[in-house]
Parts: sequence; C-alpha cells; structure tokens
Amino acid sequence: MALEELHSNEEEATSCSTAEQTADDGRPAESPAPETASVPKARQPWNASEQAFWPKHAILGKAHLAEQNVQKWIATYGDKFDQLEFAFNYVAGQNRVHVVNEPSALPGDLWFVGDVHGDILALEAALSFIDSRAHQATIVFLGDLFDRFQYGLEVVMRVLALVIERPGKIFWIAGNHDDGLFFDNGAFSSKVLPSEFCQFLNQRKEYEDFGKWLVGFCKILPRALFLPDGLFVAHGGCPSFDMNTFGYSIDNVRQLQDLEDEKYLHAFIWNRLIPGQDDKSEPEVGKNDLIYFLGKMEKLTGIPAKRMLRGHDHCLESRHEFFESYYPQAPVLTIATMSAWYLGTEEFPPELDRSRRKAPITTPAVAKFRPGELPEVFTLEIPQAIVRQFHEVEELPSR
Repeated sequence: MALEELHSNEEEATSCSTAEQTADDGRPAESPAPETASVPKARQPWNASEQAFWPKHAILGKAHLAEQNVQKWIATYGDKFDQLEFAFNYVAGQNRVHVVNEPSALPGDLWFVGDVHGDILALEAALSFIDSRAHQATIVFLGDLFDRFQYGLEVVMRVLALVIERPGKIFWIAGNHDDGLFFDNGAFSSKVLPSEFCQFLNQRKEYEDFGKWLVGFCKILPRALFLPDGLFVAHGGCPSFDMNTFGYSIDNVRQLQDLEDEKYLHAFIWNRLIPGQDDKSEPEVGKNDLIYFLGKMEKLTGIPAKRMLRGHDHCLESRHEFFESYYPQAPVLTIATMSAWYLGTEEFPPELDRSRRKAPITTPAVAKFRPGELPEVFTLEIPQAIVRQFHEVEELPSR
C-alpha cells in the first residue's frame, strides 16, 4: 500500500517532560479505517494517513492530561495498589501468575500491545487502531513501556491513566525494563541497558516521588497470563526444567502458588526464547523447555496450554515474528510496538546496523486474540512525516 506523505508545521519539542509541553487536548478527528481482507499470517497493514492526522502537540497534550489524572489518583490513594482493577478481575498485587480458567471471563475484544519503549507515537497509533475496531476493548500490554525512545514518561502516564479510567479493561505484564528500575542511595538505576528513563528521573527531581511510586507499582505487576483456550502470555520466556545452571527447576513446582516465588517470576520476564534452539543456555530457553513448561502448566491448571505470545525481542521485520516452524508443538508469536529504529547512544549500540535496515522507519505491530490460535497480527504503517515529528530518523544509503 502506497503511503501518502503528510507534513506538519508543528515545532519539535526540546524536552521529554510533559510539564514543558503545551497542554492542548485537541483530539484529531478519527474515522474508522476501512476493513481489510484476511491474508496469510494475518499481516494486515494499516495506514495512519487514512485514519487521522496527528499534530505532535495533540498527542503530547493527551499525555499531559493523563499525567494530571495519574498524579491526582496517587495523591488520593498513594501506594494502595489494590485500588486498581486490571482486566480479568485481577486486583493489582495478587497472583502475579494469573490464570483465567473460565471461557466466560474472556472479553469479546481482546488486544495485545508489544514493547513500546517510550514511543508515544506508536502507543497512540495502537490505541487509535484498536479503539476504531472495538468498543471498550480489553488491552494487554506486554511490558517494557520505557527506555530507548525519549517519551517514556508520557507513555507510562498514558497507560497508567488507562488503568484508572478503564477499570477492568487494561492488563500490564511486567517487562525487564519495568522490573529493572530501582531507587537506591538517592538515585534511580536500572538492571538493564539502555536506561534513558532512569536518567530522566535523576535529572528531573520533581518526578522523584513519582519514580519511587512507579518502582513499587512495577513490583506488583503480573508476570504471566494463562487464558482458557491455551494461550500463555509473558514478556520474555518461561522457567526451564533440569535447570542446573539456573539453580532451580520447574519440576520443583507442586502447585500454582509456587510460581509466585521470585525466581520463577524472574524467569517469565528475563528468560528469552530462541528460535531454532532446542534447550537452554542461561538465560535463554529453547523449544523443549517451552513444551515441557506448558505440559507442566496444563497439569497444574487444567488448561491445555499450547501456544505463547511474548514481547522482549524487537522483531526486525514488521515488528513481529512467528516461531511456528521452530515450535510446531507450541507455536510462538513475538510482537513489538515501535514506529522507529532505536539509533543508539555512545553507551549503547543501535538497534540494527543501518546496512541491514530495509526502510528508514519501522511499523508497530499489535495483535488480536483468536480462540485456539495464535493472535492475529496487524502492522501499523505510519507516514514518515509523522514519525519524524517524534523521532530522529537516519537516512539509509542508496541501494
């Protein structure tokens, strides 16, 4: 599909702080995107120019209002996280490995958003796309909301506001960047690189209290989700079996509550599934580990766990990857929701060597739940002119 180039006269913002952005909540006119026919692998492209024209100040204005709502909630409830209602009747802070046993508990419209990594444009594109196709959809975020791109605060505020404003409709699974943020000796740090968001928090002292609140909130986030059709959802991977190098084994799990131990919760976030790899090589797990783990979960839950949806990896081609050929007994889908390439810093390399990029920008991916199958993938094609309002874009050499 050819993309219509759109141009904007909006000036680039010089800071990622919403406190310095224009608080303009002018919402762009949105019209339903045309229905598209199913294609193999369900890769249905979406062109933002057919959906709406988004000035930068309007998107940041939404984030600014979201921040006001979040700060108001925190002023009222503080760290009483149990006042937050996630999807699937989940109360924040309980049963971080969450199992949905009854098909009747599944919403009519269930969508998934992959790693956003501070890309507020990709987040707004995903929300606009989902809302245009489903009234009051339930949305599961697969973690890693910040770091890499500069709008980590805006993304976090927007998603937290959704949790508050749409009770029972949002589910946020912790990613390794979410879980890796901590506060120690008067400063924020991270267990993972790149870590632009903790640098932002350290530079902007007015957000120190919020940052501490967020660290506590991320500790109680869900780590894994099991749906009654057999779909297993987590950010990274799964616990392994015969884990001599890991120091623990899934064979030691006798009941679901055992998975609430930090060593197992850690595995859902930090372990990584590797295509084509049969067995583990710390902290990576292969298809035998996944198949064995799903079999164990079927015994514990009574749910025929058969397939997995995850984030963690950034999927260079159209921001999604199917592992069906590698994992025929337990197919896997990985999605990421980012609209640009991460060009790196002096401390951290770029996401992809420029000689390997096929286009100067990339396409965020979202997915829709399908009972008994891997979710259906949609790629969101955003015109370069819109992406350039938010991100530095490196031109590719002529081919």
